[in-house]
Amino acid sequence: MQAFLLFADANNGRIMKFSPQDSESLISLPLENSISRPVALAYDIVEDRVYWTDVIRNSISRAFLN
Repeated sequence: MQAFLLFADANNGRIMKFSPQDSESLISLPLENSISRPVALAYDIVEDRVYWTDVIRNSISRAFLN
């Protein structure tokens, strides 16, 4: 499995994924319809899910990373 970094881009309402082995790998996860302002996230390696909090929607959400 290739290492990666997930981070919340609260200003633009997206969750980003970056692989340090590939300098051009910065992508936005395709979750735009379910995110307004993410401020924190976590990754479950066992189930391959990303969890995030959204301060506009006042919610905790999850989705498969793929």
